[in-house]
Amino acid sequence: MKQLTSSPFLKVTAFILTVLFILMSCVGVIVIYCSITTEVYTTSENKYKEDIFKDMTFMDIKNTVYRYYETDEDISSLIPSENISYFEIKDFQTSEILSSYGEVSENSTVYKNNFILKEQYSPENHNYNRGIILYSVGKFPTEIKDGETFISASVTLSSPLEAQDKYSFTENLIRTLYSTRYTVFPLTLLCIICAVVGFVFLMYASGRQKDTEQIRPSFGVKIPLDLFLSSVVALFIFALIIMDEIGILSEPQDIVIIVIYITAGISSALGLSMSVAARIKTNTLFKNTVIYMIFRLLYRIFKKVIGFLSVIFRNVHILAKVFSIAAVFFIADFIFSALMIEHPFMLVVWVLFKLFELGVILLCVLMWNRLLKGASALAKGEVSHKIDTSGLILDFKSHGEALNSIAGGMKTAVEERLKSERIKTELITNVSHDIKTPLTSIINYSDLISKEPTENGKITEYSSVLLRQSEKLKRLIEDLIEASKASTGNLEVKLEEMQIDVFVNQAVAEYRDRLEKNMLNAVVSIPEHPIMIMADGRRLWRIFDNLMNNICKYSLSGTRVYISLEDTENEAKITFKNTSRDELNISADELFERFSRGDSSRNTDGNGLGLSIAQSLTELQGGKIAITTDGDLFKVTLTFPKI
Repeated sequence: MKQLTSSPFLKVTAFILTVLFILMSCVGVIVIYCSITTEVYTTSENKYKEDIFKDMTFMDIKNTVYRYYETDEDISSLIPSENISYFEIKDFQTSEILSSYGEVSENSTVYKNNFILKEQYSPENHNYNRGIILYSVGKFPTEIKDGETFISASVTLSSPLEAQDKYSFTENLIRTLYSTRYTVFPLTLLCIICAVVGFVFLMYASGRQKDTEQIRPSFGVKIPLDLFLSSVVALFIFALIIMDEIGILSEPQDIVIIVIYITAGISSALGLSMSVAARIKTNTLFKNTVIYMIFRLLYRIFKKVIGFLSVIFRNVHILAKVFSIAAVFFIADFIFSALMIEHPFMLVVWVLFKLFELGVILLCVLMWNRLLKGASALAKGEVSHKIDTSGLILDFKSHGEALNSIAGGMKTAVEERLKSERIKTELITNVSHDIKTPLTSIINYSDLISKEPTENGKITEYSSVLLRQSEKLKRLIEDLIEASKASTGNLEVKLEEMQIDVFVNQAVAEYRDRLEKNMLNAVVSIPEHPIMIMADGRRLWRIFDNLMNNICKYSLSGTRVYISLEDTENEAKITFKNTSRDELNISADELFERFSRGDSSRNTDGNGLGLSIAQSLTELQGGKIAITTDGDLFKVTLTFPKI
């Protein structure tokens, strides 16, 4: 089914067939309605044709008589149809034949109409112009006014009709109508059913593209809905106007025009329906409309106006000064302008004042621009930048000096911070290096002593303790060096594409035995689809190693440990949750500090650097780390941008 609804060929074919079935259904309904209202089922074919021809000949008689009196042309040149075999205009009062054409054929029907003819009077030249008014009357009037003439006109049609015109077309149409007046019901019903099936198929298939299961907007969806709807309604109204002007019983070419307009209207309406269906599926029914765009634009303008007004209210003290200066210049300008009207020599004074006013404005702009450049430099971190305050006056000068003071304070603070960090790093590096040399010897000799055969058990015990504590001291020194480098950004990080879901599974598998040894039940929740991030595998493993070590050391035995990976819109979120064995009487911010530990008794194997190192390594890789504590619940959340 998906292949059918996503095939462009099938959708185009279904669209064309649906338009044809709708068109035939409309024609069938119109034929049934006209047949019932015009008594086709109760009137004979000849009687029905005679009534239709009576209406048609009336219009031809009236138009021909009007043109005859308006143009004074011969009646033979005004006959509207070759199937008219005889045409006669007669004065009803005198029975005089005013004009005639052809001969009356035998067994033919005579169509006769009576008119009152009135010529219009022109008062400009006191003469009768050629303006003619015709009134159709059923019988001879009892009173004829001045300027009116009562005439009678009649026509006879050829039998049979020989020429191909509207009379022969109407005769064939009536013959077809009578021959199909009973079969039109089932055919119309079948067309309606096929049209409904095609419509449902197109509504389901709208928006579906080949080789994808997603709904994608097509060209018709990109057109604003209200414009699309207005165009379709306008097309239908225009088609109705054309049908009303042409009439139902028309020339063959007129019928073709009507069919073309109706087909265009049906196609547009069907296209609009498909567009609405696709908009509903993509949740863009109201967003892609001119009205929505206008309201959104007005909303944005309203927000900007409100923001501008809020800025004005926040800076009302500055604006008061500006408005005061502007008011002084305005009053002075008004006075000079008023004087200049009566005293032209004041024009020079007015020009000089305007130049002075322009100079003041330019000076303010230059001073303000200098302050803006200085503030922009400070915002970019250029703490050594100094604003030249020479030439600045009033609030501009004080503001520039304030910015310079801020820059000086920032520079001093940055230098002190860098100096402090540099001293700490150098101290840790130097001391660690000096300690590692004798410590290596202690570890090696402790290991040798522990392996020497001896009958004194105390020596073996003491050497084991010495070796264990030396190894612990070595790990502490290595953590100190790593924490120092990570916090100062001196640690090398090589970011590569990494499938984080596989990495989390591997980390859990690595610690599965240790978790079970500490009677901790790991509950892991990881999506089945791959999630890619940019990270350094070695540094990321150190983060996971520190966090899993903390879980094993500080979790309450017999509890569950929850490790989950969540795939959000733009990020991958890894969460570690466990129940603390000891009371968490320390804040989350303090836990990130170096040498800070959750157990105040400090009777577990740890140095308090794990979370600090994890935080620095996470930030170096472009991620975020957050700690949340709720009673005894301890939660760590790692967040990395997806690729």
